[in-house]
Amino acid sequence: MKKKVSSLLCVVFLAGILATAVVYNLSKPRVLIAVDDFAQSLAGKYFVNDPEMDIVFAGVNGSIEPYGYEGAENVTGIFERKQLNAVKETILAFESKKTHPKADPSLLYILETSSSLQKGRSVIDQYDWDPIHYKGSVMADHFEDWKEIVKGNGSRVDYFIVANYRRLPVSEDNPNYADPKAVMAWTEKNALPPVIGINAFNVEDGAMISIGVSPFEQGEVAAKMAQTILEQDIRAGTIPIQSNSQYIVAIRKAFLKARNMELPAIYEAFGRATANFYEE
Repeated sequence: MKKKVSSLLCVVFLAGILATAVVYNLSKPRVLIAVDDFAQSLAGKYFVNDPEMDIVFAGVNGSIEPYGYEGAENVTGIFERKQLNAVKETILAFESKKTHPKADPSLLYILETSSSLQKGRSVIDQYDWDPIHYKGSVMADHFEDWKEIVKGNGSRVDYFIVANYRRLPVSEDNPNYADPKAVMAWTEKNALPPVIGINAFNVEDGAMISIGVSPFEQGEVAAKMAQTILEQDIRAGTIPIQSNSQYIVAIRKAFLKARNMELPAIYEAFGRATANFYEE
């Protein structure tokens, strides 16, 4: 196992060197748009306060401090924060359509051990879920552990939320990552309470519904920032860093029907408008 980890670290390190070489030696851009945390760690952070290049980041879930972006004169961007207000509203919307709605439905967050999820875990744990009764978060070490958590908590909560499971090992003895579609399909089929994803791709993987960060907002804001830097010939640090405020809704209609669940019509309209409404 140690040899595999060492090899992986070497590959990541080499990828960082290659990414840096491509950015600087081959393209030498005036503005670098770096999307997601990996792009910051593999390339963006090496150009902090570069006198000839500005950085616009997007898709960053946690802090920008690890990349040296805090106070940098050539860095701006837009964060990618989970839209928990929208998730709460969706749960309450589900309850409003029930014959006997609960005033304080309970909720559990299930996650895997990847560093990005661990960084954002406290945000979800500390969010004001009221009137929803948030029962905390549970971390699964592998897929078999995930199954036990889903089965063991099914009767004690009204809803599950999940974010990512794409770095979930198959088992304690098998470090290979489980197929994410298989994880989501199993979860949707075996979870007693409804499962709400907080990434748009959850529904692509087979979830009933997800409330995810809008990729349109991430791309549009980053592009406009880059355009402003180029057109006005200013440093990125003069443009305030933004937090995202938009989200998208993805729905599988058949899964809603299977659970006899309903939502206000605007949810379907929203899903259809962004091509995230699945009829089957």
